[in-house]
Amino acid sequence: MENRKSDRSERNVLAGIALLSLSLLLTISCGKGVGWGASTWKRTDTLYGIDVSHHNSINWNALGKEEGISFAYVKVTEGATFVDPMGSNHIRNASSQGMKVGAYHFFPTRSTPAAQWENFRKHNKGTDLIPVIDFETVGGLSYDEIRKRLKTLASLMEEGYGVKPMIYTSASLYNKVISADPYLRSLQLWVGHPYGTAPLLSRGRVSYVWQYSAIGQLSGAKGVDLNMLVNMDIEDLMLKK
Repeated sequence: MENRKSDRSERNVLAGIALLSLSLLLTISCGKGVGWGASTWKRTDTLYGIDVSHHNSINWNALGKEEGISFAYVKVTEGATFVDPMGSNHIRNASSQGMKVGAYHFFPTRSTPAAQWENFRKHNKGTDLIPVIDFETVGGLSYDEIRKRLKTLASLMEEGYGVKPMIYTSASLYNKVISADPYLRSLQLWVGHPYGTAPLLSRGRVSYVWQYSAIGQLSGAKGVDLNMLVNMDIEDLMLKK
């Protein structure tokens, strides 16, 4: 997602090295479908999706023909004031291709959870999936303070939408920060771990959305983040209507 843009080159190298191990892990034969780099594989019962922001140029008509892509998460806001200039367009276009669509909010530490909630609430429109808090840095704060702020924002989202949000983070931050708190641990989890092997998560966590590639090559979307559902179904992420 957002902070990964600055170290994308390093991660791309690691991801490329890990390509073969990912292919072996998935044990899916080659064919038309969701791809990583030059590799493609046939659709299985696993559900795949993408996440995008204004950094991504997407041909949604072409992407809609890509076998296996069933959902998309779109950045809409960051902090207390930033609104992604492509957020509403991405949501509308993904929905037009029959995808289930959700919105994510990038969580910095420089503004209050209440102000961030107001920004997100105003701009998350027309989505099907539970909202996401994109948590990638502690910003020099203590883990206790970060947990407090995340819990406040998550609680505001839960009150506003009638369902708990999902949290996006790294395996390291999940293990160090999120898993120590019962409420945060109860949220649906989305793990950024594009290294070819499944993330190792504390407390026996086995169900999550896995962002397994940052360099996906799809029809209409090049160098895009790819995700798969692990031990869960898309229904687990649906907003209550």
